[in-house]
Amino acid sequence: MSGNIGTKSLLAGLLLLGSSVSFAQKSQYNNHLAVGMYQVKNVDKFCLLIEKGSKKSASVQLLTEKGIELYGSNLPKNSAKFSQKFDITNLENGRYILRVKQGHQVINKSIELNRTLPKDLLSARTVSLLD
Repeated sequence: MSGNIGTKSLLAGLLLLGSSVSFAQKSQYNNHLAVGMYQVKNVDKFCLLIEKGSKKSASVQLLTEKGIELYGSNLPKNSAKFSQKFDITNLENGRYILRVKQGHQVINKSIELNRTLPKDLLSARTVSLLD
């Protein structure tokens, strides 16, 4: 009979341990922030994808290399996923910074534009999305 009590105590302990591990993972996911970018093929546009903690406020900024804000927006607080397409046709050649903030977490992505006009006046462009 005392073996049964030991088994029940062990099972109860494992269930409590499982609950606390599950809680820790859920809590960690709520603070999660991930940013992805890709260029839209053959045009001066890129797509931004963000996963953030639900019920957390976050913001997006597009800055010049000198830190001048060209675009700024607060993300919907109730949404865990967000995507937006950026048209960069009117931006000059140079380096830009895409900054995503959630609380103390900050993710910076670099964008480098280098467009040239060859002699035949066909636009040759290079867009580099860097980490």
